[in-house]
Amino acid sequence: MASATETRVVWTVKDLLDRLGPMQLIRIRFDPTLGTATEDDHLAIINREEKCRLELYDGMLVEKPMGLREATARLSPTFVDWTVEELLERFGPMPLDRLRFNSTPGNATEDDLLAILDREKRLLELVDGFLVEKTMGWFEACLAMELGRLIGNFVKERGLGVVAGADGMYRMSTKFVRLPDVSFIPLDRLPNRRVPEVRVCPFIPSLAVEVLSKNNTRKEMDAKLIEYFQSGVLLVWYVDAAKKTVRVYTSPETSILLDRTQTLDGGDVLPGFELPLSDLFDDPIAEDLPS
Repeated sequence: MASATETRVVWTVKDLLDRLGPMQLIRIRFDPTLGTATEDDHLAIINREEKCRLELYDGMLVEKPMGLREATARLSPTFVDWTVEELLERFGPMPLDRLRFNSTPGNATEDDLLAILDREKRLLELVDGFLVEKTMGWFEACLAMELGRLIGNFVKERGLGVVAGADGMYRMSTKFVRLPDVSFIPLDRLPNRRVPEVRVCPFIPSLAVEVLSKNNTRKEMDAKLIEYFQSGVLLVWYVDAAKKTVRVYTSPETSILLDRTQTLDGGDVLPGFELPLSDLFDDPIAEDLPS
């Protein structure tokens, strides 16, 4: 968590559990940002919402058990009651500013995702009813773009299918929308072998590539890996820019780790595609960039 002298307070899910215990998420107000709420914020919500039983402590606004908002949410037959402890188990110690909490945390939909995209133009994934912001540094974005370019050229020259970038959304299921940093769909996975004009693609890619960033947690990426293969993805690459390695998965349990001295290939998904990882990681321009 950020120090008290910093103007921006960054909490993680672990910080929240340490402070509040396994509390229901529906009781916690995430706007304003956790740790920054004031008495004015407290009074504004009480004045706006009748019968709101809200307490302010340590910069957080927390409703008393079974407040009106919680009771109303529970009337919905689809309501899922998440606790802070369950949030940590699902995502690990993720920075809370990567999570968007709507009026019923853990119950977001694809429509909520698209509404934020239209309003803020930010890249979010829908994960188990949560909206999770994708984070990537500039250098990682360059790697993803270069890898997408190389795969795209290979695919285009052979008429194999379609390659999408980090803003290409896939509906993995009703509760999951994912945005791989690079993805490939072969033509035979597309109806009439044509690219559909849709905002969220309902067809599962054969290859999904994730370029890891420092804000990704182990639990987040392990769960994403399982979800990819359960949805029908055949090959997953996890690119670690800091370590200059690529872990190649053909199932959640089967993988090999390649370093910068080795060659990445497309396996059965992209036969014939080969990329010496030194070509990806050892660009002399990239070597001169500040860390």
